Amino acid sequence: MMVIDNKYDIGEILYLVTDEEQKKRLCTAIVICPDNSFLYEVISGTSASKHYEFELSREPDIAMKTA
Repeated sequence: MMVIDNKYDIGEILYLVTDEEQKKRLCTAIVICPDNSFLYEVISGTSASKHYEFELSREPDIAMKTA
């Protein structure tokens, strides 16, 4: 049996740390890469993208949004 130790779960609301608007994004998939890292697919409206966990946060960055 394979056990993965992912930081985020499918269905979680996440934020991109570099997004000035700090839009909510829904995690829709987790991709396991050959080097055992993870890519999280997130969607906002009709736009989907994949990101490493260090690019995501569970909480919005209010300072980024007001800058």
